Amino acid sequence: MKVLIAPDSFKETLSANRVVAIIAEELSKNSQIETIICPLADGGEGTLDLLSKALGGELITIKTVDPLQQEIEASYSLNETLAIIELAQASGLTLVPKQKRNPLLTSTFGTGLLIKDAIKKGATTVLLTLGGSATNDGGAGIAHALGVTFKNQNQTSFLPTGGTLSDVKHIELPVSFPICVYIVCDVTNPLLGSSGASFVFAPQKGASKESVIELEKNMVDYLQLVTTFSKKDFNQKGLGAAGGTALSLVAFFDAKLISGIEFISKTLKLEEQIKQADVVITGEGSFDSQSLNGKVISEVIALCKQHEKPLYVICGSAQKMKLSHNIKVVALTDYFPIDECMQNTEDVLKQVISKIEF
Repeated sequence: MKVLIAPDSFKETLSANRVVAIIAEELSKNSQIETIICPLADGGEGTLDLLSKALGGELITIKTVDPLQQEIEASYSLNETLAIIELAQASGLTLVPKQKRNPLLTSTFGTGLLIKDAIKKGATTVLLTLGGSATNDGGAGIAHALGVTFKNQNQTSFLPTGGTLSDVKHIELPVSFPICVYIVCDVTNPLLGSSGASFVFAPQKGASKESVIELEKNMVDYLQLVTTFSKKDFNQKGLGAAGGTALSLVAFFDAKLISGIEFISKTLKLEEQIKQADVVITGEGSFDSQSLNGKVISEVIALCKQHEKPLYVICGSAQKMKLSHNIKVVALTDYFPIDECMQNTEDVLKQVISKIEF
């Protein structure tokens, strides 16, 4: 029996590579099972590693800043003129201690410094992968790092955050921007509204109910100003990803949005691997309705359904949902308390995999 292991990471606990390794090791105890491994990502954590290996490139590490402007080191990949930059490297939620998480205060400026460095080193095309951000600044931080000047009503320039987007009253664009940007997006959410950046994702980044309302208002104000600079379509699916990061890049630099999992799926030839398998295993930390909205699992489910392959979704926790009969959801919390699942994820995952009968 050929079993394809193709999970995403378990957020804040295990990388996709580690999840694959644990599952493959456990399944190897059964001599009747041959494993095929294909760790996945959709734009968030781990995407840089996957794409840099698939597309080639040198890993470059530089000094930049985290979402709260504290100095850190972060990496990106450069293959001649192609740079692969993962937003989570410098603007990720995992970089901010839980007690300090607040999207009113965070910025994507550090990611902009990565892009700026790649341009200096010869990049003419950037693949910017979104997902796992700590921010809600509409990409203003990146734009500022790349030469866009934001000024308040007193004509004082400043670095906008999610909490100060409404203070932007004047925008000055750089003379030129000699690069093509593709935004590898991990969700299909719009920029504004009940399914947009602020209402859906900001609470996961530490925003209170009051803060969410403030963030939404600020984004609306910022969009109104940005629209005067560009006639682009700001109703695009995915514009709400990573706190609206794509907004500034689409408006000022003519960036193009592409589906993260679709791009990665084609790059890694996921469909061909699913065709070869008898059974497929995927997974992530929390399996819920958002998982079916442009994420890794949504693509795996669609391909398994198309090719009539049985699928196991291994996850930390799971929301009850109606799924087709050939999909089995196995949650670690069905077997162990959630605290143990978070603290001893590797051991729990091993034990749960050993209980599955194919």
